[in-house]
Amino acid sequence: MRAVSNNYQDPILFFHGDVYGWSLAEDRHDVENIRRLHREGARWFLATSARVVDRDGLPAYLSGRRQIGPGLASGCAIWDLRGG
Repeated sequence: MRAVSNNYQDPILFFHGDVYGWSLAEDRHDVENIRRLHREGARWFLATSARVVDRDGLPAYLSGRRQIGPGLASGCAIWDLRGG
């Protein structure tokens, strides 16, 4: 069995991109939490797997937003929270 990180993501993207942001535990990827973080200044939402995005209204919330990056199939989907 392969070891898997539990309840956190490695913030290496923030480090290499010289970007400040929140690294969320997988169980915190919900619409209300993403909305709250956006109000607090988050500009991007990054997901590394489909299981994180396929939750309670999150697909609908993200559907009208611009997506950049290689996408979930490559383990890096990024949505622009600032608009469509």
